[in-house]
Amino acid sequence: MRFRAATYNVRNTDGGKSLDGIAEEIRGVNADIIGLQELDRGVGRSGNADLLEELSKRSGYENARFCRSIFFGGGEYGTGILTSHKILDSSVSKLPSSGEARILTRFHIEINGAVICFYNAHLSLEDDARKIQLEMIASEFCGKQRAVLAGDFNISSFSELAPFKSCNIANFEGRSYTTFKAGRKIDNIITSPDIDIVSVFMSESEYSDHNMLVADLETVNI
Repeated sequence: MRFRAATYNVRNTDGGKSLDGIAEEIRGVNADIIGLQELDRGVGRSGNADLLEELSKRSGYENARFCRSIFFGGGEYGTGILTSHKILDSSVSKLPSSGEARILTRFHIEINGAVICFYNAHLSLEDDARKIQLEMIASEFCGKQRAVLAGDFNISSFSELAPFKSCNIANFEGRSYTTFKAGRKIDNIITSPDIDIVSVFMSESEYSDHNMLVADLETVNI
């Protein structure tokens, strides 16, 4: 079975001013599941809007799930997913953090009769905290079946992804994408060995400081 996954840090849609443009970009890649980072819900800087709900309406994805990382600006700030498929369940795990609180979210999503375990993360800026976070995530993720991990990892070097050496990685030294416009390659999609990465492309954004990373994936029997 083939399906398409994407990850996109939307930078709070510039306080809601870029909702239509980002929704159009999301529609344009036609992904089955999209992990989103830097979402506001009920935050003053974004007009107290639920940004994920607005993106869901404007992009045509009927299923959306927001997960709070922190309380912020009178509301909530965190990550979320959009999908056109059924979300069976979800969970949120707190990650060790020395600064801003960080979370790992997990969703079981049914696509054409197969259940995909989809993780979404936005990791710390601090090197020491991020190292622990990556090791913690890898200890849960590696060994899972039909699993996909997407997110903004904030890495300084691809060497930080060493805990995932048994997995497939979309953005790596031999096929790299500068997803953060300041010149860094920090957004990624990682899959368990039973999901092949068939192809990868980057959709350049007009509205965020990140570009969207997109991967076509295929489940395989091992």
